[in-house]
Amino acid sequence: MEKREGNSEKRWLAANLAVLSVFLLMMTASVILVSRQNKTYAEELQEAVCAYLLLATEEEYDQIADTIRHDLIYRQGGQEIERLAEAVPNTSGTCCLAGEVCREQVNLVFLNTGEAYGLDIYNQEEPLEAQKSKGGMELSFGYDEISGTQLTVQKEPNKNAASAMVHREREIVSVHKMKARFCDSCIGKMLDAVQAAPVEEAVLYDAAEKKFYPITEGTLEIGNYRLEITGGGQSYQIALRGV
Repeated sequence: MEKREGNSEKRWLAANLAVLSVFLLMMTASVILVSRQNKTYAEELQEAVCAYLLLATEEEYDQIADTIRHDLIYRQGGQEIERLAEAVPNTSGTCCLAGEVCREQVNLVFLNTGEAYGLDIYNQEEPLEAQKSKGGMELSFGYDEISGTQLTVQKEPNKNAASAMVHREREIVSVHKMKARFCDSCIGKMLDAVQAAPVEEAVLYDAAEKKFYPITEGTLEIGNYRLEITGGGQSYQIALRGV
């Protein structure tokens, strides 16, 4: 009786070892097959992993590490970053610049927040002559908590002038934040615009023509406005005059 039970246990063990061997062989074959058939997918996956591993580790980013700990950070000359950004999924749903979101033609857009700030001297609601005859100054403000960039917009319609002061701090652009706010088409155009520009965290946006421009020293015409951009380093001033 005991010998018969021992033989049964041996047969049971042998059967299970055979099943396990067949399973391991099938898994190995599957891995080899998937590896050969999906080499491109594997490369894309590797790029995605690399993108998530490129974290902000320098001391200047410590204070915002909790909010962008796993973000892909874009910095000057980041052509490789721009390529890796394609592997990051877009979760925006609807682009924050879609449709008639911008009610003014000249806008300053923060790449991290998706906020657009109108710089037009005149608005579309009031008669032009009424605005020109009205005295006083209009002030508005903007802030990008990721890069620490501050914006002050000053408008004086009676003087046919407006200005924007851009003060920068951390010079950070989070591709992940952009992917949650803009469509991939706008992201590509904005990254192209800032690629060789001194200011990376903001762009000028022509809402009528759907074009992006870098904030860099020089003169630029958008619609009925001439923009004179001066400054450097941490501060830039954009002066607008009607043409």
